[in-house]
Amino acid sequence: MTHALPLATIGQGGKALWYLTRGTGAVTLVLLTLSLVLGVVDVRRFATPRMPRFVVDGLHRTVSLLVVLTVAIHIVTAVLDSFAPIAIVDAVVPFIGRYRPLWLGLGALAFDLLIALVITSLLRGRIGPRTWRAVHWAAYACWPLAFVHGLGTGSDIRGGWMLIVSLLCAAAVTAAILARIAGGRPEHLGARIGALGGLVTAGIAVAVWLPAGPLAKGWARRSGTPAADLPGAIVVAARSASVARRPQAPATPLETSISGRLHESVDATGAALLRFALSLGSGPLRTLQVDLHGQALEGGGLSLSDGQVTLGTPSAPDRFTGPVASLQGSHLTASLRDRTGGSRALDLALDLQVDRQGGAVAGAARLAPAGAGGT
Repeated sequence: MTHALPLATIGQGGKALWYLTRGTGAVTLVLLTLSLVLGVVDVRRFATPRMPRFVVDGLHRTVSLLVVLTVAIHIVTAVLDSFAPIAIVDAVVPFIGRYRPLWLGLGALAFDLLIALVITSLLRGRIGPRTWRAVHWAAYACWPLAFVHGLGTGSDIRGGWMLIVSLLCAAAVTAAILARIAGGRPEHLGARIGALGGLVTAGIAVAVWLPAGPLAKGWARRSGTPAADLPGAIVVAARSASVARRPQAPATPLETSISGRLHESVDATGAALLRFALSLGSGPLRTLQVDLHGQALEGGGLSLSDGQVTLGTPSAPDRFTGPVASLQGSHLTASLRDRTGGSRALDLALDLQVDRQGGAVAGAARLAPAGAGGT
């Protein structure tokens, strides 16, 4: 089943947030890499007649401030992009989020260290050089935390471009550290050997982890993505104790209004998910979700490969489920079956109207017992 769905007319707000989140994440990693390299260069007291040390210091400060700005945008857009359940507190308190908690938590740790670095830099004259230096050295952990965070949470790693950016950043940091080790003092030979061993160990660990982790099939599920946000997943809620208490499906055709929102995501490979979270205006079954999967087309549009519909109540949103039967323009039909074991089946027809700016959805729905016709 393949249909063309005009993405250019829907979900533009969600798509913009999606790209902003991923774009600012990549830019932040690049800037953080540059900041770390400049920090290593400054530690070695690098200076030339054309680039005196105060220029290196100023460039390092400016890049660090840009990191704070891009991280702020990255966090705000991730929170506003409602497809993934990320709250603002998840960006500050590590490992408490529902979405990929370990990998998102590493990003939160990196952000906390960055904030500590900014605050201590502003108070450098009051806290003393020893405290400032300790925090400053600890802040170098921002880079490996951000690096692994990007690999673990990013949806563009398997697409290739983000993997290339990450590996280039890793190469730049490795080169800076090797230059620092090579230029160290003879009396620090033990520390230099230890640093070299740590660098080699980290490289081997990443080389082993990547193919079995983010680059492997099924990483979204294994990394901690909530089941409801996996492609093709059906939202399953706790069922009521008694099936007899469930609202009954309409015995006669029911026509009603619908309203809700569209959440759209497109990864680097062009794989797209359109999720319509809808409510019916009347009838015993009010909660409706439609998931459409396919490949994004150039110039806007979607080549639909499959779709899934769930219908029910807030306490049992998956009472009726079934595949999308047809999609013609904005008219969608589906055949639904009762998941509670009942024999009743329903035919659903939707006419969707989507606000191209905000992603708001309105329209009409017709629900009828299977075989009643009219869908």
